[in-house]
Amino acid sequence: FYLNKKNDVISYFYPRYLKILYDLFVKNGDDTTEIVKTGKLKSAELNNKYFVEIFDRISEGRRQTVTPFKERPHNFKMYYESCKIETGSIALHKKINEINMLYQIQSVLNRDAAFNEKLNQILNILRLNLNVDFAVFYELTGDGVSVVCGENGDEIVDKKSLVEIAQSRSGKLLINTEELNFSRSIGSAVVIKIPALSGTDYILTCCKKRANNVITYNEIKVLDITAAQVSMLIDREQKQRELVKKNLELESSNEKLLTALTKDPLTDVYNRLALYKKIEDEEKHLASGMRSSFVVLFVDLDNFKFYNENFGHSAGDVILSEFCFLLKKATRNVDFIARFGGDEFIVLLPDTELKIAEVIARRILKDVSNKRGFIDKIGISGVKDADIPLSCSIGIADYQKGDSLTILILQADKALYKAKKDGKNRYYCYSDS
Repeated sequence: FYLNKKNDVISYFYPRYLKILYDLFVKNGDDTTEIVKTGKLKSAELNNKYFVEIFDRISEGRRQTVTPFKERPHNFKMYYESCKIETGSIALHKKINEINMLYQIQSVLNRDAAFNEKLNQILNILRLNLNVDFAVFYELTGDGVSVVCGENGDEIVDKKSLVEIAQSRSGKLLINTEELNFSRSIGSAVVIKIPALSGTDYILTCCKKRANNVITYNEIKVLDITAAQVSMLIDREQKQRELVKKNLELESSNEKLLTALTKDPLTDVYNRLALYKKIEDEEKHLASGMRSSFVVLFVDLDNFKFYNENFGHSAGDVILSEFCFLLKKATRNVDFIARFGGDEFIVLLPDTELKIAEVIARRILKDVSNKRGFIDKIGISGVKDADIPLSCSIGIADYQKGDSLTILILQADKALYKAKKDGKNRYYCYSDS
């Protein structure tokens, strides 16, 4: 970098360096051809006539009888101004590096990445550009802090002191880092509070280990700018979290509303409104050939009116709820159970053959009979097995090409009527009736 710069300091010291190197090579008996060639070339490029003459004499084998440099007049003002220019160039170079660093941080903020990943990338940029030994983001949590990201974040033992310093001395250089109670000695540190517009605040802590490598004023300014940039990121993240939370609450509310609209609150099976919507969807599936088979069960409780009138509507509610539990147990998750009205239920069995539907019907009949009217659930006494039994009757209709589900339900209803007429506690298929 510096060898490519053209100023009076470089024009003197670089050719001089080559001449000293030449003398060392001569002393060690090494080949000096390339050094002499480079010395002539660079001295000419830098317009250093003194060393041009020296290297010319060396290459021609002549004695070096030029006036010694120490006896030549010096222009110290020129050298002073050159050093000032060089110092300004170094400062400008650092400023350019700081601007590039802030640009890198802004690029990270604009990336499509997770929140913690962005913070980690920002910390890496700070470590590389500011030569800090460790940098950590903390989140304020009540009276303390928790490490969000960054290595060695737990080296600060006294988190309460960190909070107090962030509140009172944010952005100030800390030389006496015993205040932070580090687990090892630190040369200097900066603690910057990052206030969030909404939600919790954050803290950025940067430290350097060596006492002779103190965080500079310009570096603190850069950290302040970084904190302001990160503040916007934190605000966006917290707003996003709040938005996600509200969306989840809205989804939950919508699900509850949908359940209230489509579920029977007593039995927790679908209501007639949901049944009609399901019929529409399944009609489309049947028309498109998505379903290879389909069966409808029309189920009705036998003698339910006796239990409802003699033991009260609360007992009837328990019976309906327990009966639906048996229906769910006997069917699959993909099957659809709806309360059609009163003690009547419709079960839709997609992709089910008639023989399988008959197995399900027999299982339902057996389970209901074994429950003996759910006497143990409704808490009644004085009812014997010989008393009017609680059972169910089932009508079954299977899909034939060209049928609609409405027709299928009517067919299942006719089969149910025949099962009721022939003595209850049985099932009939529409094809048999």
